[in-house]
Amino acid sequence: MTVDLDETAGPSDRPLRGLSLRRATKADLDILTDMRKECGWGWEKLPARVEKNRDWILCVFTKEVDGEIRDVGMGGWGLDWPEYPFMASRADKVVYLTSLFIRHAYQGLGLGGTAMDLLEREARDTFGGQVVTLDTARYAYDSRRDLQVGHDSNDREKVSSNLSWYVRRGYEEFRDPVPLFPDPRPDDPDYKIVAAFLRKSM
Repeated sequence: MTVDLDETAGPSDRPLRGLSLRRATKADLDILTDMRKECGWGWEKLPARVEKNRDWILCVFTKEVDGEIRDVGMGGWGLDWPEYPFMASRADKVVYLTSLFIRHAYQGLGLGGTAMDLLEREARDTFGGQVVTLDTARYAYDSRRDLQVGHDSNDREKVSSNLSWYVRRGYEEFRDPVPLFPDPRPDDPDYKIVAAFLRKSM
């Protein structure tokens, strides 16, 4: 399936449980950058993904709060990723869900689950995905304590809350976890957080 970003066809504006989305454009670059910085990672890739790009589409989640429409989060889809076709491939109808973030002021309201429902719906209905994929931190980590990443003080493995949440939503790990997310540290500037790779049939 080919998606032409010059066309008006794109992510739908059908709201779900009070949450809506709009396709991000260059005009949204500042708000998206603010969100990624609030999240703590990923703002460096934004300019290339907000530019006219057939393979990566970002969206802004909006919700009416106190009578005003507010930008409460963001997300996106990868439609073709030649370097990692197991994560996104038009030919195989695999859509990668990316950049999900709900602003801190609106967390704890159930918006993350609704946002995921919207991302999955659009992956299936708009982009023709039969499988959706994503990646997330594999292990829990407390940077305030000098513990091996992913283990508690008794050396028991602790998966991240994000991974547990996705598993409850029906996602399954389908590849071995690997160090992926850069997290430079004073004693190890090349340190990377271990990622889990998940997928779900639509």
